[in-house]
Amino acid sequence: MRNLKLSSCVVTLAALLLATPAQAQSAGRSPLLWAHSGLEFMVFPTAGVGASLPLGRVDLRAQLGAVYSRWMPGTDGTTPLQVNLDALYTWPRGDVVWYAGPGAGLFGAPILVGNVTGGVRGEYGSGPLGWFMEGQLRGRIEQPHPEVLPTLHLGLTYRF
Repeated sequence: MRNLKLSSCVVTLAALLLATPAQAQSAGRSPLLWAHSGLEFMVFPTAGVGASLPLGRVDLRAQLGAVYSRWMPGTDGTTPLQVNLDALYTWPRGDVVWYAGPGAGLFGAPILVGNVTGGVRGEYGSGPLGWFMEGQLRGRIEQPHPEVLPTLHLGLTYRF
């Protein structure tokens, strides 16, 4: 049942991406540095840094983060690192940019994970600093019965 729900979410996201008007392209965008804190699996604190490079309508983003999992069942209390690569489709709307897209990465042991991210980002005035809020649904790909787990990130960006 979870696979069916995840598949329908991916199909819906793909339909939205294909239906986006051409005006959403933003020429002259620059690379961003991202820094976040948040909750992984809606329970465990997380922090991370990343960088993105705009390629047309897509921001290609790489992130490195850590999840504090002292009380996570099945772990030895260490803080596992995670590495993630996302392809974020962007929709500029007024003073903010909405974005969504798929990603994949490695978590801890390493465990292969896939994710879908959606969020919004903006800037503070005309300077290089900005903010973002995003949610993710992460799934462990290696297990016979994949789990889909929610994640929330809040953070700052720096535009070059």
